[in-house]
Amino acid sequence: MKDRQDVVPIFIFSLPRSGSTLLQRLISSHPQVGTTGEPWIQLLLLGGLRSGEVYADYDHSIAAEAFSNFFRNFPDGKKTYLNAVNHASKKMYKKASDKPFFVDKTPRYSLICDEIINAFPNSKYIFLWRHPLSVVASISNTWGNGSWNPNRYKSDVYRGLKSLVECYSENEKKSFCLKYENLTSQPEKEIEKLLSYVGLEYDSKKIIENFYNEKGWNKKYNEMGDPTLNSENLRKIVKKGEYEWVKEIKNILRKKWAKKYIKWIGKNRMQAMGYKFEKTCSKIEECNIGTSKFFDDLYANYIKDVLSFFLEPSIIRRKLDKLSKGKKVNRYG
Repeated sequence: MKDRQDVVPIFIFSLPRSGSTLLQRLISSHPQVGTTGEPWIQLLLLGGLRSGEVYADYDHSIAAEAFSNFFRNFPDGKKTYLNAVNHASKKMYKKASDKPFFVDKTPRYSLICDEIINAFPNSKYIFLWRHPLSVVASISNTWGNGSWNPNRYKSDVYRGLKSLVECYSENEKKSFCLKYENLTSQPEKEIEKLLSYVGLEYDSKKIIENFYNEKGWNKKYNEMGDPTLNSENLRKIVKKGEYEWVKEIKNILRKKWAKKYIKWIGKNRMQAMGYKFEKTCSKIEECNIGTSKFFDDLYANYIKDVLSFFLEPSIIRRKLDKLSKGKKVNRYG
């Protein structure tokens, strides 16, 4: 590989609970690849260009409009800003880890993956998929204490998934596509293909060996990563099948939600991710359901969701926390 004066970003695009931390750790086990936990910096640098639902002390919709007007002063418009983001980000990546490649893994990049590709046209893009119902099941078990609560994460399971599929379809030829289920069942084979795409020469078996020995990985990197990682499973690659989610469809609420969700995703999106629409539908129908978690799910995914829509408890909670500490509370624009 030729010497590089500039760091080459490797972006992992995925939904939360899709194995991105595992993939990040595997890639960073290569001696020429650096990383940190989840930087999130592009959400601030590029996500701010959108006029969507951003709550702040200022009126973000006006700020986004002002941003757009400001770009009109440049001969090449928004491209000037994107180039600046590219340059500044690479300087930070280089400072964070002085290696030729840097892995930036932040699941919420699913919302701005197209903006990232526009700002970093010569980078590497990995689209990591996991069966969408496995994602929902893992989200519920990890952040919902076992209650089925995907409505709490609509920005991920709906907007994020739609954005990822559309972005991958538009950039398929210059991207690398990987299924989490394949990564866990045949890691050496998948890592070998990934290294070839990135342009790195290394023995994939050595990558796995480094992974188990935690070479290239600092535990502090996980401060913003997978909350389930601990000293026991940090060095494990656990094989996961495409239909792990079936055992989580425990009651009629989950079954109805799953059917509706897969219908929304549709055959084309499922196919783009590498999953079978018809087989998924039949697996849902075959699920043996009972009453387990019924009332927990009813509250978490429906009653609580309606209350959250109108009351925005997360915002109220933050304001109350500030007041309890004697801090000033501002109105969100």
